[in-house]
Amino acid sequence: MTTAFCPPIEYFAVLARYSVVYIEACESYQKQSWRNRCRILSANGPLDLSFPVIHASPPKTAGLPSSGVPSSDDPSANLPSTGVLSSDHPSANLPSSDRLITNIKIEYTTPWVPKMQKAIDSAYDSSPFFEFYRDEFYAILDSKPETLWELNMQIINWLCSKIGITPEIKPTSGFAPEAEEDYRELIHPKRPNDIMKQLGLERPYWQVFGQKFGFVSGLSVLDLLFCKGPESILWLK
Repeated sequence: MTTAFCPPIEYFAVLARYSVVYIEACESYQKQSWRNRCRILSANGPLDLSFPVIHASPPKTAGLPSSGVPSSDDPSANLPSTGVLSSDHPSANLPSSDRLITNIKIEYTTPWVPKMQKAIDSAYDSSPFFEFYRDEFYAILDSKPETLWELNMQIINWLCSKIGITPEIKPTSGFAPEAEEDYRELIHPKRPNDIMKQLGLERPYWQVFGQKFGFVSGLSVLDLLFCKGPESILWLK
């Protein structure tokens, strides 16, 4: 698995399936991925929420500087479009320390935290269980962890505890281009997958704007948690 911000439901369906899960800690930061974005359902339809990070530019070439720049997205090149488990991964070589995913810092000079909280409030204020989770979740965002890895792991661990799953989550100690069961590039916002179908978990649940849009899949697990609360685990196992 890769690190992810408020990951989609299928990410937690995978976590619920295993007693031990490894999160890739030896890759370079990949833009336009779930690493610094999530998808919720707003009154206007699916809405991606992202935030900027500070990462080093690629090695200097043709006189171009290699200073750190804030970024929240970019084009993703050469991503496969299959819906099957994959052992391929774009990080063919170990990244330099300033591009290592565990060292990527979050950009807080722009007020993205309150803006994101406002968007989530607007989308889920009328959901049955939002009020029971809101303060704890927002406290993590308000604490402003320094790195992307720290923020994501705090949220993933918190979500696991609220959903009721207890996988042992470990960072990888070295990069392996191939793995027996590899979800690193399968769960991606630009590439549909059929994980829920493979696991026999492809079924709808009540959503705040379900009458307007019908059931929308592929959302952050926050959508499931805010709508189903303690029953969320029934959609993941």
